[in-house]
Amino acid sequence: SEIVICWDSQSVWRKKIVSTYKAHRVSTPEQKEARAVVFMQLPILEQFITSLGFMQFRIDGLEADDLVGIYSQVCQDHKTVKRVWIYSTDADFWQLLSKKVRVLRPMPKNPVTVASFDLAKSHGVTPEQWAEFKALAGDSSDGYKSVPGIGPARASTMIQAGVKPSLSKFAALPAHVRKAYPQLEEHWDKIYACYQLAYIPRDYAYKLLPSECQDGIYKSLYELRAYL
Repeated sequence: SEIVICWDSQSVWRKKIVSTYKAHRVSTPEQKEARAVVFMQLPILEQFITSLGFMQFRIDGLEADDLVGIYSQVCQDHKTVKRVWIYSTDADFWQLLSKKVRVLRPMPKNPVTVASFDLAKSHGVTPEQWAEFKALAGDSSDGYKSVPGIGPARASTMIQAGVKPSLSKFAALPAHVRKAYPQLEEHWDKIYACYQLAYIPRDYAYKLLPSECQDGIYKSLYELRAYL
């Protein structure tokens, strides 16, 4: 099995959509000091990972989520790859679930595997609908909320009824959906913005990714394909 580590960088493209994205994550002086100590050791850790023979990538301007989305798509499209595992506690990655892709969540006692059928049972949505679900339900960990009063249960009901936050305009929804949820119209710009925050790109040519990142993505994909 091949292991690929994806690192965060100082990414700002989602903050250009919603300026308060992750802005609530304020650290205490003690936490800042502890984080500084960890960051000082990262170059040593990266050298150690390289010595183990594992691939690792960091591209300025992109979050690790963006890299995982693009790389997981490349891996599952590769004819020799039978299974792709994403090791993370982050539920954002559930939108990447497919026949080949699973998420392994490290839990205190035992890791938990999340598959696409688990998502349907627990939340009533498909992986393809997960970013839309989050756009309506909000995400406290990333600091965004589109519509007050909509929680996970109601968001699931709305998605099943045909509400599609991936559409940029409320008027693009079918007439019966607009009639059932007219209160969403005044919030639609915020709903669509939250969808853009929640969505993880699978394609390196995704329109919202910074153009200055493209060379880094091309180079990393060349190295990744050679590694598989």
